[in-house]
Amino acid sequence: MATATSSTITGATLREWLDERGIRYVWAARQMGITQSHLNFVMRGDRPLTSENARKLIDAYLKLSQSVIA
Repeated sequence: MATATSSTITGATLREWLDERGIRYVWAARQMGITQSHLNFVMRGDRPLTSENARKLIDAYLKLSQSVIA
């Protein structure tokens, strides 16, 4: 099991971030290349959010944001 550090994004933090932005969980899971079930495990704290998956989600969100602004 991974040790939490100050830079660790918790499942609760991820859920809050998604909810604040109105991002659907199914969209987030697809962007990260994981199942919605796996995302639920992450948000409950049963699985870690990998840095790779966090990067994929942020990149997809930024692209979406830029397309809405343009």
